[in-house]
Amino acid sequence: MEKEKKTSDSMLKAINKYNKDSINLAVSYKRPERNEGLRIKAYLEQTGQTANSYIKALIKADLDNKGFMIDGNDM
Repeated sequence: MEKEKKTSDSMLKAINKYNKDSINLAVSYKRPERNEGLRIKAYLEQTGQTANSYIKALIKADLDNKGFMIDGNDM
């Protein structure tokens, strides 16, 4: 039983190390925008995409279109 706890602890440490280098952004649709949120959810279900991949692709296309780059962008 002790071995299971060690595995859990090491897994938690690995997850924390991985997440340390992550950047998290969020989007929220409140009551006045609820229909837009429902429309996006329906689209994602219909196309089989995740919200994360869809949003990342939209943001990347927008910034690329605007020519916005930063140093180290190819990291």
